[in-house]
Amino acid sequence: MEILRIAFEEEKLKITLRMAEPFNTRDKPHLARGLFRLLPRLKKHRCFNDGNLSFQREAAATEIAHLMEHLVLELQAVTLCGRGIRGVTYWNWREEPMGQFHVDVDAPHTAVALGAVWLAQRIIRAVDERCPERIDVEQELRVLRRLAQLPSEALPRVGIENFARWEEDWVRQVAELLATAPDPSLVGVPG
Repeated sequence: MEILRIAFEEEKLKITLRMAEPFNTRDKPHLARGLFRLLPRLKKHRCFNDGNLSFQREAAATEIAHLMEHLVLELQAVTLCGRGIRGVTYWNWREEPMGQFHVDVDAPHTAVALGAVWLAQRIIRAVDERCPERIDVEQELRVLRRLAQLPSEALPRVGIENFARWEEDWVRQVAELLATAPDPSLVGVPG
């Protein structure tokens, strides 16, 4: 999964990402299972889908980008004490390249929303590579909670066009915002 762009539009965070096949959890069943092990509250998410399935059932055969949506929602909800945060995943492969997805989520706090996206893509990568132990979820949530204590405008709501370069800056920026030396838990998984 490659994040192509992040933009803010009013109180929404709009993520554009590109995925190589397979796009669906049906072909990678370990992804949903691994995410549910790391964050059991995901099983209880409400999900509005054509089959009126619970998210736990939907996750067995859904787009991996849809998992990303729910993971970003969950990370924000846990950090911001369960605020009602919503999202949607969509794509249009008639007009855009196959494998390109859009995930729009509420973003009540800029730093927390960006941190949730950054952490969500790292978690998905680690679970997909069957190395979830690389992510200390509790430590990462502590960092997000510290970010939540900052004023929402501590980080500007600017669009991100080069995620790889932004990722490098993000670790430094968070460390500066929290007035700490770069913490290994913030550095994350390379590449």
